[in-house]
Amino acid sequence: MATSIGGFFELESNISSSTSNINSVFQNWIGTKNFVMFSSARSIVLALKEELNSKTVWIPEIFCNVFNDYDFVKNYPLKKDGFNPEIDFLESNILEGDLVLLVDFYGVEVGCEFKEYAMSRTSIFWLQDACHNLLPSETWTDFTLFSPRKLFGVTDGGVLVQNNEKMSQVDFSRWKFDQGDLVGSISPILRRIDPDYEGLYQVYSKEENSIDGRLKSISELTKWQLNNIEIQPFIERRKNNFNTLDKELHEYLIPNLEYRENFIPFGFPIYIEKRDEIRLKLAKMKIFAPIHWINDRRTKSLRQLQHESMQLTLPCDHRYTVDEMENMAKIVKELI
Repeated sequence: MATSIGGFFELESNISSSTSNINSVFQNWIGTKNFVMFSSARSIVLALKEELNSKTVWIPEIFCNVFNDYDFVKNYPLKKDGFNPEIDFLESNILEGDLVLLVDFYGVEVGCEFKEYAMSRTSIFWLQDACHNLLPSETWTDFTLFSPRKLFGVTDGGVLVQNNEKMSQVDFSRWKFDQGDLVGSISPILRRIDPDYEGLYQVYSKEENSIDGRLKSISELTKWQLNNIEIQPFIERRKNNFNTLDKELHEYLIPNLEYRENFIPFGFPIYIEKRDEIRLKLAKMKIFAPIHWINDRRTKSLRQLQHESMQLTLPCDHRYTVDEMENMAKIVKELI
């Protein structure tokens, strides 16, 4: 393939030059709701836990490493072979005032049955983790959390939106945090300037590893981008690319994710045997397919182990064309 596919985002250049109101990312995420913007999503979860006086934060068994060092964070199981939370476990274990993260894995929201259960437990704080979801179909939780740098080329950011009046005691104006930078991380900018720079990934990795739980404001550059990026072209391109891959690779698509008609894909997640071998061969062909939700906990569930051994995410975001997706699908099928 002539150009590479995948890898972290370069600085987004698809910025509206219109002087009229555009259908921006910011407008779609925030609307008229109460919100707060920090430099990273993980710092928002920690701050929210303190604000709500929650003794326990619950996260799904399939999750990354960011909260491994916190004793107040516990894991809940997902349904067997699926990604919806196990209702019976939560019913027996969550307590009044607990904060529960509900992850939109690969942009796919939890099922209707669980939504009905969660809305019946009004003494629990429900947080929709939409870090992989460009635009949730509905806001039914108490809060929604976005991480824009996982979705397009911005330099930092975590956005927390309050969805209902139940949380009237939350006053974001009380939150004290350090002043943000004019620019967040430099790696997206470097990739835009010189995508072939040899030290690019090292810069990106160093910046990723430096993210911590400090309360720091979002950068001025990212705020400006969120207000000026037109969201609809991103949605249409992602859907078209996902559907193109689905026609050729449907049999490998992760099972039991409830792909609704209106969902906006983060990527095309597959389960395959000999994952690491195939991933390496793809990388040599400049197709960089990431692995998501890997955790280094000593004790892991069978569900987590299955996921970590077989999962691969094929990039299908707005950077690519349908032709590029068709070529990638052909290569993947040949390797498998």
